[in-house]
Amino acid sequence: MKKQQLKVLFYQYMLVSVTLALLFASYMIDSQITSLMDFTGWTFFLTSCLTHAAIIMLVPFLVIGLPLTLCKVPARISGSIIALLHAIVFIMVVINRFVFSIYHFHINAFIIQMLTGPAAGDIFVFDTSTYVRSTLYIIAIIAFAYVLLWLAFRLNKHSVRHFTVTSLCVLLGAALLSQGIHAYSGIHKMRPVMESKEMIPYYFPIRMNTVIIGLGLATDESVELADFGDADTSFLNYPLHPIVCEEPDTLMNIVWICIDSWNYRTLQPDCAPNIYRLSERGQRYTNHFSGANETMNGTFTLFTALPSYYWQSFEYGSVQPVLTDQLLKHGYLLDTYPSATLLYPPIAKMYYRGVKNIRKETPGETTYERDCNLTKLFCDKLKKKDLKEPFFSFLFYDVCHGMMIPQELNHHFTPAWDAPQYMALGNSTDPTPFFNLYKNCVYAVDSLVGKVLTAMEERGIMDRTMIVITGDHGQEFNENKKNYWGHSSNYSRAQVGTPLVVYYPGIQPAERHYRTTHYDIVPTVLKTVLGVKNPPEDYSMGYYLDDDTPRKWQYVGKVLDWAFIIDDDIILEKQGTGVVDVFDKHMTPLYDYQINPKELNEALQRVSRFMQH
Repeated sequence: MKKQQLKVLFYQYMLVSVTLALLFASYMIDSQITSLMDFTGWTFFLTSCLTHAAIIMLVPFLVIGLPLTLCKVPARISGSIIALLHAIVFIMVVINRFVFSIYHFHINAFIIQMLTGPAAGDIFVFDTSTYVRSTLYIIAIIAFAYVLLWLAFRLNKHSVRHFTVTSLCVLLGAALLSQGIHAYSGIHKMRPVMESKEMIPYYFPIRMNTVIIGLGLATDESVELADFGDADTSFLNYPLHPIVCEEPDTLMNIVWICIDSWNYRTLQPDCAPNIYRLSERGQRYTNHFSGANETMNGTFTLFTALPSYYWQSFEYGSVQPVLTDQLLKHGYLLDTYPSATLLYPPIAKMYYRGVKNIRKETPGETTYERDCNLTKLFCDKLKKKDLKEPFFSFLFYDVCHGMMIPQELNHHFTPAWDAPQYMALGNSTDPTPFFNLYKNCVYAVDSLVGKVLTAMEERGIMDRTMIVITGDHGQEFNENKKNYWGHSSNYSRAQVGTPLVVYYPGIQPAERHYRTTHYDIVPTVLKTVLGVKNPPEDYSMGYYLDDDTPRKWQYVGKVLDWAFIIDDDIILEKQGTGVVDVFDKHMTPLYDYQINPKELNEALQRVSRFMQH
C-alpha cells in the first residue's frame, strides 16, 4: 500500500512540475525577448523552466508529501493537502507574472507589503468584474491542482512502465543541458540565454568561468572582453526622449577623479589638503551618497546616473551611457587612468563601449605604485596635449581600498597600524589606529591629486576645465557600533556616503549640506558643460546638484540585494532572499516600521521607467 501511495505522490510531483514549467514558459508570451530567441536560447529557456519547476515542487514533495506518506496518512488526504499547496504556488507564479510585467521585478517582500498593505486599494483600482474574474481564476487554479491529483491516481491505476526512471532521466538531462548551455554562454556572451534567464523567477543557473579558464579553454581577459555584440534592439527606453543640446561657445575639459572606498569623514584640511583647497574654490557636498556600497555598481551609478537595476540591460543590450554618447558626439578625447584593472568590474566595456584603445590597466607592483604611475601618465600626457580638442579624463585611485602604503608615508596620523589587521577587528576594537592608517592612505592619494591639480594649473587649463572628485562608495570603520568594517555589507552612510567636490570656472563657491547622490552628477555635467536641455528625468534618476529637492526613495545596491534610502536616512533593504529589513541610519533594526505602499509603488515605478513595457 505504501509503495502505491509513493507512486501516486511521484506522479503528482511530475504533473505539477510540468504545469509549473508551462507557467514559467508563459512569461514569454508578449515578451520582447522572443524577438531575440534562437534554437539555443529556446532550448536553454524551456529546459530551465522544467528543472527550476521540478526543484521548487520538490519542496512540498519532501517536506509535506513524503512525511505524510511514511506516516500512513491516506493517499487522498495527503494528496489533497499537497494539491492545495501546489495551487498556492501556481497562484503566486501567476501573480508574479503580473507583477513582473509592470515592474520588471519578481515578487519580493516589498511587493507583498505593497499588495497587501492598507493603501493597496489606492494603488490598484479594480472594478467589480475584475474581482469576479480574479476569484474565478483562483477557483479554476485550485480545481486544476485537484485534477492533477486525480490524474496521478489514474496513472497509478494504469501502472505506466518505467515512468519513474524515464522521468528522472528527463529531468537530469534537462538540468545538465540547461546548466551546460548557461556555462557556455557565460564565456561567449549569448544574449538569448542571458536575457531569457531573467524571466524565470529566482533562477540562478551555475557559471563555470573559473573551471573553463582553469582548463585553459579561455582566459580572464577574453571572458571579460567578450561582448554581446551590437544588438539591433534594446529593451530599454533610454533616454526617454532624444537628447537636445544648445551648443556652448566653448567646451570645457572634464577631469573625473574617483577614489576607491573614500570615507566621507576624511575630506578635511589636515587629511586631504589639496582636495579641500579645491573645494573652497568650488562646491563641497557634505551629505553625498553613492548609488551602491561597492565598486561595480557604485561606478555604474556614477557614469549612467541610473541604479544597478539596469546593469544587465546595459550589458545585454550593448547600451552606452548617455554621457559617453554625448562626449563622443561633441568630439571629446576620452582616456582613462585606472589603478585597479578596468577589466573586472568591466568598467571599460560598460562605460567606454564606443571608444577604441581605452587604457584598462596601469603597470605597478602595488596599489600605491600604480596610483603614482597613473598620476605620472596623466601629467605627462597633459604636457603633450595640443588642447585644440576638449578631453575627458577619468582617474581612478585605489590605495584607500587596499590600505597599503610605504611605511615612510604612514606617519602623518598616529598611532597607525602598519597594515590592516582584519582578524583583530571586533565591535570592541578601538578603530583609531586602523582609521589612522586609512587617513594616511587618503593623505597619500591627496598628494597625488595635488600633482594632478598642479599640472593643470601649469598648463593653464583651470579656466576651461570641470573637475569632479568623489568616491565610488564609502568605507566603514564601525561608525555605527554594529561591528561593520569596510564596505559591501550595509547601506548606511558609512558605506554609501562619500565626499564630492565639483569645480569649474565661474562656479560660486559653496558648501552644500542637503543630500545629493551619484545620480545627480551626470545631469549636472551634461547641462553645465555640454548644454543639454533635456530635464534630468529623461535619462537619469537624479537632479541637478544645485537643486535641493529632497532625494526621497534613493535606490542603492546591487541587482539582487538592494535598498531604498528614504526620509531621515531610513534604510529599507531587500536581501537576495527577498526578505525586507528596515534600519535607521545607524543600522538599528526598526521592527515596527510601516512602509507606505503608495510611496513604495511610486518609487518602484520611477526606478523601472526606462524599461520598455
